[in-house]
Amino acid sequence: QDYSVKAYPYNYDLEEIDGTSIVKGDRKLLMYPQSGIPAPLTDDQIVGLEDTVSVVSVRKIYSGARIVAYIVQVRE
Repeated sequence: QDYSVKAYPYNYDLEEIDGTSIVKGDRKLLMYPQSGIPAPLTDDQIVGLEDTVSVVSVRKIYSGARIVAYIVQVRE
């Protein structure tokens, strides 16, 4: 199922790229939880204005017990 979400893209810093879990060209997206929209999952696809990327990993950011954001690693 398709969902429309806002995501804010960032490049990885050079020292974060290890060639194994994070490779050159990977990006990270900052996404906020939205009512009625499930959390992103590994292998989900995200279609942007210029390209389509696959989710490699998802890190959840918590405030107490509540998820406040996702850091999503994506790859073309």
